Amino acid sequence: MAAAIGLGEVFFLLARDLTEVTDGVSGIPGVPHLSEVGIVLREDWQVFYLSGCFVVFLVLLTSNFGQTRLGRACHAIRTNETAAQTRTGRRRASASVVKP
Repeated sequence: MAAAIGLGEVFFLLARDLTEVTDGVSGIPGVPHLSEVGIVLREDWQVFYLSGCFVVFLVLLTSNFGQTRLGRACHAIRTNETAAQTRTGRRRASASVVKP
């Protein structure tokens, strides 16, 4: 945990001190505004709400994953791989890729 915090601090200090590359804490100049499907998000609050909607969508998607056939296969593999081979068959390889 301490190594992750230290690595984050190193990246922050590099971004702050390399002013010729990153323009310091002002950010990288010339980066265009976020645009998707012809809609340009110029304000911070627009990006904030888009990110919030995306997070809510991902939470709903992952919360429903356990009730799907593949989600039950992942759970079976995680708890008992030998028993899962008899129940899941060909789904074992794809389920083990998704398994955390």
